[in-house]
Amino acid sequence: MYMGYKPKTKFNYENVQPTRTLFLLSKTMRVLSQIDRSNSCASRLSKKSSVLSLYSTSGNTLSTLLSSSALADKDSTSVFYFFYFFFHDKFTDFMRFLQDINCLLLCTIFWHIYHSSYFRKSRLYYCQKTNFLALLLARTGELHIKNRFGVIYKSIHSQDLNTCALQTKSICVTGETNLSQWIQSNILNVFHNVEDFDMGFLSLYRTDLQKANYILPQWKPVTSLKLKLKPRDWYISAHLILEISRVFPNVRAIDISLCCHNSIEFKLDHYNYFHIALPNLTNIKAFLLLDFIHPDEVPSIPRTRPALDVTSLSFDLIILNHTWIYYFIYKYPNLRTLTWKAAYQENLDSTIEYDERKASLIRSVEKAFLHLETLDFCISEPTEWAHALLWDLLCPLSVPIKDLKYKINSSDCGVPFLEMVIERLVQSFSTTLKTLSVVGSVYTNGEPIYKPDFLYCPHLVSVEINECGVSIALDSLLDSCPALRKLSFSSGQLYISEDPQEKPSLHGLEILILDNIVTNVSVLNYTSFRCRTLQLETRSLCIDMSCTNFKLLKLEQVSFYSSKEDMSKDTTINLMLISQLTGSRMSTETKDNLEPSVEHLAWYHISGEYTEIFDSTLETRQLLEQETYTTNEYFQVSQFKDRPIFSKPEKSFDEQINKEDLEEDLCRGYVELRCGQIAEYIVPSLCFDYIKSIRSFKEFSSLEYLGNCGSCLLNCLNGGNLSTP
Repeated sequence: MYMGYKPKTKFNYENVQPTRTLFLLSKTMRVLSQIDRSNSCASRLSKKSSVLSLYSTSGNTLSTLLSSSALADKDSTSVFYFFYFFFHDKFTDFMRFLQDINCLLLCTIFWHIYHSSYFRKSRLYYCQKTNFLALLLARTGELHIKNRFGVIYKSIHSQDLNTCALQTKSICVTGETNLSQWIQSNILNVFHNVEDFDMGFLSLYRTDLQKANYILPQWKPVTSLKLKLKPRDWYISAHLILEISRVFPNVRAIDISLCCHNSIEFKLDHYNYFHIALPNLTNIKAFLLLDFIHPDEVPSIPRTRPALDVTSLSFDLIILNHTWIYYFIYKYPNLRTLTWKAAYQENLDSTIEYDERKASLIRSVEKAFLHLETLDFCISEPTEWAHALLWDLLCPLSVPIKDLKYKINSSDCGVPFLEMVIERLVQSFSTTLKTLSVVGSVYTNGEPIYKPDFLYCPHLVSVEINECGVSIALDSLLDSCPALRKLSFSSGQLYISEDPQEKPSLHGLEILILDNIVTNVSVLNYTSFRCRTLQLETRSLCIDMSCTNFKLLKLEQVSFYSSKEDMSKDTTINLMLISQLTGSRMSTETKDNLEPSVEHLAWYHISGEYTEIFDSTLETRQLLEQETYTTNEYFQVSQFKDRPIFSKPEKSFDEQINKEDLEEDLCRGYVELRCGQIAEYIVPSLCFDYIKSIRSFKEFSSLEYLGNCGSCLLNCLNGGNLSTP
């Protein structure tokens, strides 16, 4: 055993052997006897015994005081699917390993030895495989574990409990509890110094509202609170949330999330009371439904008592009224970080009739969010109402945003809309932006071409434009962003202006990530010439042969290079993906789409010594199942389909070497060979041939592609086709 040990196999929970379990526990004690010899831990372990508590599924208790040598002699009929174990923080990985044994182990010896360091991060674990609730109770000076039937098990003496309670700084309950169980427990009076508290999944019922008035005593030390609400009714009372909040008056960071699509309906009064109950808040994260604000309440909003300490706000909102934006302006004047993920109710008059009159309320504000530096804006529809926060407030006021993320999850937005979004964001925050990310959901072939203009952004160091379908002039972007160090671009066209500078200045671009783009060799050559400090470049390159159907495709001793001038080992691309169109013939509609219906057939890895360009020692092997999964995850390839008629690839002679080579080659990118239809394909290796029969076709082109491809250069991307010998 060593630090950070992680088992390669998992236990079968249905076939736990009690004798084997006890043997492992005995072995654990022997290992622990060698720990911390400088503190005489070994002598203490040899002198003291441990308490082993094993609970059967019927609730019966086998509690016995056992020595280390007698552990292996004890037998048990069944073991509870629950493991509760406090341990030294250096052995947290080993603790997770022991949890798989599915027993309840409480060794008092560990409380004496390791409490000084571990209990600062102690956690309460609850296994959802059984309906077993673990709660800490204080009864007669002892620490107890109580199940849902009310059975209490003694496990730790009062002296150890007091030490534990004083040292514990963080408690996390995983699993489902309810308000009644927390009221019955006395846990808040035991752990006086807990600062970070995660209540786990809290089930809420309508009857809980009646108990809210005497819910729990105040727990003042807690400064960080996390609630995961699991309502049993469709309606979640805001009053109940307010009562729970009053238990923790000194909380500075709160996280309220939901386990379903329900939401917590907050009116304006509820929201004000929420801040009265928690006056020290600095960080708020919540999922809320914000109800309508009555027009009579709008004049009083500028007199709202501001929450001056709140600097971070993360909202997942269902918003019904634009007036809430007006309210947040006055409520959070010192906001520095804002995450805005809003969904807007459909078929509401407020969303349909969002006109100049309603927008004028927000536009009337002359100063807002003067300290806002980070904005994460996620929206689900391309409407003026959904973008009111941006178009009517932040952009006109040129708020000094440095880090900006924009994402729209809607198929209704087209390329012209996303072009407008990019231009408006750059124009509004060009003097302060450091990072910009715009993510859409558009796939296009670039016709007609939409080219967003980039104003001069002196501080912009990172640009990410994905799935927007726009065309970007690389030379213009580099000229406008002299400090740019990272560029990530996908689903669009990358080109060079018609009249680029004859002698462009060198640029400090270091990372270039290209995925599913239309480009040519001149762009890559331009990048290589101008960006001499480029350290990382990843890309997926497609050799388009989608108009050709093959009876037999044979690729032997094929190699790919990212540079025509330097065809060496340093420029090789060693991953190859074979794919075909799903239809028998590619339609005109498919030709005009950058993302046709494509079926990925197999991944191949090219390895060997590149002593010459046409090297006969190269080996091409099909990736194994786990390697294929890893590669798909790395490149986010979603169209790969398992084909059960394929025979599984044979394992390589040296799996470890192959694994290391694959990990090293992932960052180089991959080449996709996309064909119309393939009946059979052969990719020979040094030892065996893989012949894959996909399906039988009655009509095929007479073309048979046989022979060696030799060296395939990237300039074949420009025409999109490979010539056949």
